[in-house]
Amino acid sequence: MNRRRFLISLAATSAALCAPTVTRADDGHYDVSYIWTSERSEALDYLAQLKGLLGVEVSTHLELVLNEDALYGVVYNLRRGSKEDATALAARHDAILREALDSDVPLAMRLPDTAYARLYNVSYGLGPNIEALKQRYNVVSRTLGSGVTSRLFIEHTDRGNYALVYKRYGDLRSTRGIATQHSRLLEEYGVQASFIQERNNAIVFGATSKGAPPPPDPEPVAAVEESPRRGRSARRRKRDEAEAWAQLKTDINSHIQTHRRGGRVTRDEVTSWLVYDLKNDRLLASIHEDKSRQCASMVKPFVALAFFHEASRGRFIYGPKSNSKFTAMIQHSSNSATNWVFDQLGGASATDRLLKKHYGNIFKNTSIVENISAGGRTYRNRASAGDYCRFLRALWHDELPYSAELKRLMNLPGRDRLYYGAPHIPVGTEIYNKTGSTSRLCGDMGILVARDSRGRSFPYVMVGIIEKSSRASSYSSWIYARGKIIRSVSDLVYLSLKDNFALR
Repeated sequence: MNRRRFLISLAATSAALCAPTVTRADDGHYDVSYIWTSERSEALDYLAQLKGLLGVEVSTHLELVLNEDALYGVVYNLRRGSKEDATALAARHDAILREALDSDVPLAMRLPDTAYARLYNVSYGLGPNIEALKQRYNVVSRTLGSGVTSRLFIEHTDRGNYALVYKRYGDLRSTRGIATQHSRLLEEYGVQASFIQERNNAIVFGATSKGAPPPPDPEPVAAVEESPRRGRSARRRKRDEAEAWAQLKTDINSHIQTHRRGGRVTRDEVTSWLVYDLKNDRLLASIHEDKSRQCASMVKPFVALAFFHEASRGRFIYGPKSNSKFTAMIQHSSNSATNWVFDQLGGASATDRLLKKHYGNIFKNTSIVENISAGGRTYRNRASAGDYCRFLRALWHDELPYSAELKRLMNLPGRDRLYYGAPHIPVGTEIYNKTGSTSRLCGDMGILVARDSRGRSFPYVMVGIIEKSSRASSYSSWIYARGKIIRSVSDLVYLSLKDNFALR
């Protein structure tokens, strides 16, 4: 076992062992911790999962922190909570998480609030006018470049305000230094940079949001890139394209087999992959596209479609309450919000019947048979990569009721597995997606809107699913590792599309 997994194992089995060395006096205040890991991305992925498992209201107290052993953690900040309060909350959350993640080890533990340090980001403005901050976003993005833009967001803070923030997750001293440097670079635009504490505020706008400008190209793209293609005959082009997509399927399969040989995809795990060109309306590559796999939270856009179908017929009103529930269901993957929608529709079986009756051409291998269970352990709802693709294709072409609203919901910023962590996909690529995560399923399905060398949009579907026959012994490390594999396949796909369609 390597050092990283050893440390994570300690975190999962003993609060005493996972806690850092405390050099300050214990002031009697306590919080609740859920994970300690050397990988910041793993902690952030787990934090995103906790929002859906524990409820969106809990997420306002969840924070990413750092301890003295340089391990990132996720804590529930009780804000000067007592030992008794922290103990009770840890017990409640531990029971929820063990049930949801099918775990035999503790998943929530009490710890002193002196056991970690808080993290800080750079802020470029705070106020109630989000449109003004979007304009400032453009200035900061153009001036500071893609390195900042990839982590530049508008957050919804307290008291009805918004903040434009570069999420660097640093210590206070280094963040102050970066803010000073950025203030000098932005001085001519009248933008002052400062620091702001990381509080896991709701993100409402970022690089992948529709309307966010992509960063400027580092250098002009030659206009002659496509000229060699024009001289080819139609027969030659068709043959070359067929060879390219056959090669893409081979490359994806080879990539997965390499992970299997390395033990990163195990014998009890099966996968499905699909790539679809929405611009030219054609399948580019698929592996096991018709195999029915567990849905996990990827069923939630289907549930939304069923509700929107009925709303379009006057049965429901899509107002402020339902909008709030749908935002929680899609952006934060809230199980309780999903069950609220299920209840309006008459349950899972009624939802399944409605979708099969009106959208049977899409849901050929879908079976929705259960609400999200009280603990979140939902393994029986199933769908195929092909079903996700048909749904996304219809959504993109506005063939579904409330397509614009559903696309807006799926475009809200979040930690996806198709763009984030895929190093070759350009910053600013729009994404419309929904992840799915249980101790037996890691997946993502979505639309990425790339740009070609002339700035024209090139939308395509990417679906990646890894299903395990039995529960993972360590949910956080398993889901993070499998998420990295999906991200690596998404990156591989983008590079292939870049070569064949002259993408940026």
